[in-house]
Amino acid sequence: WMLEGLTYYLPPEANQQIFARVASLTAPGSSIVFDMVNANFINQQRDGWHLQDLSARGAPWKWGHNDPTALLRPMGFDHVDVLDLNDLQVDRGRQQLVRTPRRLGEGNHPGDSRDALTFYVTAVRT
Repeated sequence: WMLEGLTYYLPPEANQQIFARVASLTAPGSSIVFDMVNANFINQQRDGWHLQDLSARGAPWKWGHNDPTALLRPMGFDHVDVLDLNDLQVDRGRQQLVRTPRRLGEGNHPGDSRDALTFYVTAVRT
């Protein structure tokens, strides 16, 4: 399942329904992939130019969640990788993108941050 560019445009109830429905239709071993912002982003940037511009264009951002792992685990998704932009670096010498994901239980979870973050989430249904 890929929900790229979707979750932040929907209200919390709609996202909850979508995630629950996807979980009910997902076979064990299958994955879900989506991008999202955390709730801090929505709350801290509400009056910022980016969210104001989106709202003026009729596409306001309505949802963010600070802990994607806690959101997905009760629905049977495990092996959750949550990347924020701080997890990505460009190695110009080797001309490649370096990805350093944090996995559940390794500490320093992005959900603990008070910063406004963009997440890239992958999870596997168990």
